[in-house]
Amino acid sequence: MPITPKSKQQPWVKRQTITERYDKCTTFNYHSVAWRKDRLAHLKTNPLCSECLKNGLTVEASVSDHIIPIEQGGDAWDWANRQGLCYPCHQSKSAKDRYGKQKNEKAND
Repeated sequence: MPITPKSKQQPWVKRQTITERYDKCTTFNYHSVAWRKDRLAHLKTNPLCSECLKNGLTVEASVSDHIIPIEQGGDAWDWANRQGLCYPCHQSKSAKDRYGKQKNEKAND
């Protein structure tokens, strides 16, 4: 008789959806239809990565990035607070934002 593997998921543990998992860190809903439409409109008017342009490169922007993060008081819908970035530049900026925030919190302790 073959042995069937047991499921690793415990039935008493509530499974999180992808949306719940990613939205834990913010109250802003990046999955809403309104945000997706606004993001596309912003990228149409800002099609190039602003960080790459500073370095003399021409790279297509794929992320509508908040210059001042929402968690730090930036306005989510203000286009003056947004810039088009390519994915690598957005990852780099987000890491700097997170690291800087953690560094400041440790300094205040």
